[in-house]
Amino acid sequence: MSQGHLNFHETFAPEREHLGRLLRLADHMPFLTKEEVFAETGIPTGASSGKVVPHIKYAEYMGLVKTERRQGKFRLEKTPVAEHVTDKDPFLAHPISQLLCHYNLTSKTGAALWHFVIREFLPSHGRSVTRSDVQRSSQARFGKRVNLTPFVSCYTRPNSFGPLGLLRVSADKKTWSFQGHSYQDAFRYLYAYTLLSDWDRHSDEPEITINDVTNGIRWGAAFFWDMDMTLEVLSALQEVGAVKLNRQLEPITIIRTMATEEALRQLYSLVD
Repeated sequence: MSQGHLNFHETFAPEREHLGRLLRLADHMPFLTKEEVFAETGIPTGASSGKVVPHIKYAEYMGLVKTERRQGKFRLEKTPVAEHVTDKDPFLAHPISQLLCHYNLTSKTGAALWHFVIREFLPSHGRSVTRSDVQRSSQARFGKRVNLTPFVSCYTRPNSFGPLGLLRVSADKKTWSFQGHSYQDAFRYLYAYTLLSDWDRHSDEPEITINDVTNGIRWGAAFFWDMDMTLEVLSALQEVGAVKLNRQLEPITIIRTMATEEALRQLYSLVD
């Protein structure tokens, strides 16, 4: 994971409407300057700052677009994930879409700060932490001070991912309490897709151990699940034919029985 764009967000949290406008623009998009992107989408930008470039980076880290850059211009192309999501939910209003974006943002191919806080720091420090501890630990991890405000806003503002209810901030702003995502049967293909897509990046093997899932992929950490909850959800994924658990081995192994593309195709099928 590159740290070169640690503060890529500048001072801005992701806004779902802006992401949706970028995805709509990405259909047959020519190379455009950020000013031209503003003219097409209304996403504000300026000479030295603005929301266009940070939102392009957010969309990349969320696995929604691939970006070509040429002489200060951008051309966006929707990923297969975005093609499917925007067909059902163009402005990311559904919690499945928001959880998918959150998951990818916190993955190893996502944003460095998001990955560190959600999948490295919290599993070892618990879900109730102080902002000062996160600031100090992230600075030690990356060797530079990071701007945590966009991270907080990402999970508290209603126009971002606040509706997921993953983070509560104390009145004095000093304490962060992360709330575990509550498993829902209708979201099983989301859980399957996130597991299988990260599995693709982690291993070519059709069978991996529970340790690979928890310590390698860190799949459950993105949903703030402990080992018991992770195993419970994996058992639920057997019911839709995504995986099979072999509990006879120690450690338990997980065998994939569904293609990643099939899980993506079925993403919203249980909520239609």
